[in-house]
Amino acid sequence: MPLTMLPSAVGTTFFKDFTNRNSIPKKASVFTLIGSISSLLIFVMLIKKVILLLYSPAYEAVVPLVYIVAPGCMFHGIGDYINRFLGAHGKGKELRNGAFVVGISNILGYTVLVYMFGTKGAAITKMTSGLIYCCMMYFFYVIFRKNYNCDSKKTEN
Repeated sequence: MPLTMLPSAVGTTFFKDFTNRNSIPKKASVFTLIGSISSLLIFVMLIKKVILLLYSPAYEAVVPLVYIVAPGCMFHGIGDYINRFLGAHGKGKELRNGAFVVGISNILGYTVLVYMFGTKGAAITKMTSGLIYCCMMYFFYVIFRKNYNCDSKKTEN
């Protein structure tokens, strides 16, 4: 879950600024993406050592699951970053719809994939739901930008 915090915190920090913008600032997005990917790489490189340092060797079995879950957490955090922008523009309906899609994917994954693959299925579900969440938020952001550009062209004419 720490991997979700960096992009979410950046989005929260920029929330007030987002209300006055028609797009997400590129500089903040680059920082968020580089920071998120760097955090993911550091996390993946260190997690096995940290688990073995803090827990008995019996817990080493969770490491492959963490490798699956970690990218999903990063994607979820990036989705939260975009979510803050959409929320600042009053796009609650879109955020709700995104939550429904993620909820459905979680229900399906946590029932079907867990039944079929056990804990690995749960890890895959977490990774997939994070990716779906990020994609849904980006999809709604693209629609927002398209509609904003269309609206601004209408007012120019």
